Amino acid sequence: DDLELNEVEREALLTDIRRRMMPTAVKIRADFEVQCFSYEGIDSIKAALEAGLREGNSDPERLQVRINLIAPPHFVITTQTMEHEFGLERVNAAVEVVRQEITAVGGKLRVKEEAKVVADQDEAQLKQQLSDLAAANKEVSGDDDSEAEDDDEDDDGDVDMDDNDNKNKNKNKNKKKKGAKKESKSNKS
Repeated sequence: DDLELNEVEREALLTDIRRRMMPTAVKIRADFEVQCFSYEGIDSIKAALEAGLREGNSDPERLQVRINLIAPPHFVITTQTMEHEFGLERVNAAVEVVRQEITAVGGKLRVKEEAKVVADQDEAQLKQQLSDLAAANKEVSGDDDSEAEDDDEDDDGDVDMDDNDNKNKNKNKNKKKKGAKKESKSNKS
């Protein structure tokens, strides 16, 4: 009131102040490794991760927790929330539930990075890691075990039995020719 602003200027200033004072959402992340070498193995890991998600998402109106695989056995749990203390609490609770579930079946959980608020740079680094791993896992030409198997396949991936029969016939003819040459050599001696 002491600034001598007209109504339009006053409203613009208040709107700008409200926008700047509004809390921003923070990203929270924790990295961990899960291993289980028991008979149930992968199924146990999957069940433990699902239990962790249920625990982390116990209040879905306030935040959503996600668990992503970086590269076996490395996982990352992330969330985005306005309430940073509550977010840290939920992420830590989810990791603890995963730990309890996996150790109950003989597995192990090792926290690589505790739950923390991450900056956009950390998030960009995570996305880069994920895209690098996806590119590394992408099948490229030359990844096949043998070229001979490729020759036997049609365009639709089915094995062409006629080609295999022809190859086998050619091999048999070559064996007969070699056998005949050996016989002729032994008859000449």
